Amino acid sequence: MPQETITAIHKGAPVNFRWPYQANVMKTLDATRSRIGRTLGDSSDMEDSEFMGMNERLVQADPAVKFTLPKSLLVVARRTWDSLPMKQIVSAIACLLAMMLFQATADDVPIPVARPVVTIPEPLKTTPCHDRLKAMKTSYKALPPVSDPKGCMIDDPVEIAALPDGSALEPPAQLSCETAVALATFLRDVAQQKAITILGSSIKTFRQDSAYVCRVRNGTTNLSEHAYGRAIDIGAFITASGDTIPVKAADKTNEKNDAFLSAIRAAACGPFTTVLGPGSDADHAVHFHFDLAPRKGKPFCQ
Repeated sequence: MPQETITAIHKGAPVNFRWPYQANVMKTLDATRSRIGRTLGDSSDMEDSEFMGMNERLVQADPAVKFTLPKSLLVVARRTWDSLPMKQIVSAIACLLAMMLFQATADDVPIPVARPVVTIPEPLKTTPCHDRLKAMKTSYKALPPVSDPKGCMIDDPVEIAALPDGSALEPPAQLSCETAVALATFLRDVAQQKAITILGSSIKTFRQDSAYVCRVRNGTTNLSEHAYGRAIDIGAFITASGDTIPVKAADKTNEKNDAFLSAIRAAACGPFTTVLGPGSDADHAVHFHFDLAPRKGKPFCQ
């Protein structure tokens, strides 16, 4: 029996539908009705009402693949079957199939889900200051620039935790790179030598009480040097022998400790532009404050 082949696209793949036809249109309709009935497991002698009420399915050459058409579309096809030439009938069926496949494909397409925008930060650049820390064998981590709406900022921040001689800075301190270099140099070349000479033991841990903090100076509206990463507060020194030397005013209970703290404070004036500690004011009664505030002339040491 001659056949007409219709090709449609379903989910990106071609699907061929073959429709037997004869010159007699009604016989073709009957053959189609019978074919659908056999595929669905029903009698091939279906009445028209049964044919239209089967949840009408059109079957492709592979009976395992079935498509469901709305009843209204088949009603239109049934009514026009007798009045149209065969080629127009086939074209009409092709249009109906295309409409069905388009709808099925549209239903299967998931609604796009908005994905979060992921910004990949640019790699941090190595600066000459970083090279100085590397040359000193100071363990550090480069950080992104700091910029706060309050005005606090650090152009080249780093975090240091281990010093060149193997001693530790605890907790790790976030500072400007220049301040980190000055601190590492001072602790390695000055503080350690003073400790060995005066205490008879090296320093294992330098306990810092404050590094970068976005705040104003106490009692003023001006930003503190801590807000620029240019200041650090040292609250205690822990020796390799296990002794803890807290920063405090001399009280003559331990002359070695008093001598060591006094020597550290005096030696820091120069490497740092500001040195404050016990006796300066109430805010610095239990720690040394070292910073690199820009100054014209001599350092401010009190």
